[in-house]
Amino acid sequence: MRTTGFHRRMPMRDTLRWRLLMAMCVAVLTASPMWAQETPSNLIGVVVDPEGTAIAGARIRVVRPTANGADETPLASDVTTDRTGRFEVTGLVPGPVRFTVAHPQHERLLTDAELAAGVTVSLRITLRRRDSLPDVEAVPRTMRGVVRDSSGAPVPDVEVSVVGTDASFRTDSLGQFVLPVSSAAPIWLRARRLGYAAAFVRPADDDSTSTQIIVRPLGQELERVTVVATRMSRTMADMDQRKTLYGGVHVRREEIERLNPVQTSQLLLGRNAAIRVQRGRGSEGTPMGRNECPMAILLNGVHFPKVSVDLLVSPREIAAIEAYPSRASTPSEFIARLPTGAEECGVLAVWTR
Repeated sequence: MRTTGFHRRMPMRDTLRWRLLMAMCVAVLTASPMWAQETPSNLIGVVVDPEGTAIAGARIRVVRPTANGADETPLASDVTTDRTGRFEVTGLVPGPVRFTVAHPQHERLLTDAELAAGVTVSLRITLRRRDSLPDVEAVPRTMRGVVRDSSGAPVPDVEVSVVGTDASFRTDSLGQFVLPVSSAAPIWLRARRLGYAAAFVRPADDDSTSTQIIVRPLGQELERVTVVATRMSRTMADMDQRKTLYGGVHVRREEIERLNPVQTSQLLLGRNAAIRVQRGRGSEGTPMGRNECPMAILLNGVHFPKVSVDLLVSPREIAAIEAYPSRASTPSEFIARLPTGAEECGVLAVWTR
């Protein structure tokens, strides 16, 4: 029987060629969506306590962080550590991530990181037990003082607060404040008011001594002004030289205004692989250096120990920042300003306007 049209039998060689062509088309069609995507990343690790004992049942949550307060987008389903404390989160879209580790009997950990495409990051996470957190004996104190400007005139309506706490007080019409606090360690007072640069003072331990805080007005825009010179800290003026010699991360006022961050720590995200930001119990961040420990904070050359930079100063008050992730990369003039050993985790230098 003779056949015509599509029913005509094809030679064996043409049939094989046709099947190969069809297979190639199917492969291209199924693979093409992947061309527009980056290779996913993975997070694996183990959660332990300070003694190295595995923590089972810790919940791991990974989201895409936001800077404007919008809802964070989950990048994967929450996972729970097994009886050996191990976890695995796969198929993550590369880029900035924020992951939390939570367990009912342990302190919650929140950390920001930057995931490269196609990598598997291995983590060892240590959680402290809540009942093992250090108990600090509360010592009732009453801080009294006055806020003045550079001419000696009292400044009313200034918010005076204890750095790292919620304690605050607004000065009266005479610039005076009375601030009850509870602390077993030396504290820092911060004074802030719109139109003035933030000022920091470590008060005397003697409660009977009045503390004086001097605040400096920020520059105001005038109709006519002649610029004669720019007064700048000599150390800050040498930023370009330090960048050439030591590298590190440098962010100046122009870039800060362009980025418009909510918190100071956000200026460090994704800039250096050796620097990451660890989130505390609140939303404040702690810059961590190469040795996975908190970087020393220098504010205008003054060392502020055990205080989050986000609680210390806001981005709108900053003229520039410098970050060096290790002792080897830290300029000697910064090391000289720190107690012995404080520079082992790197230094974050902040300069206010």
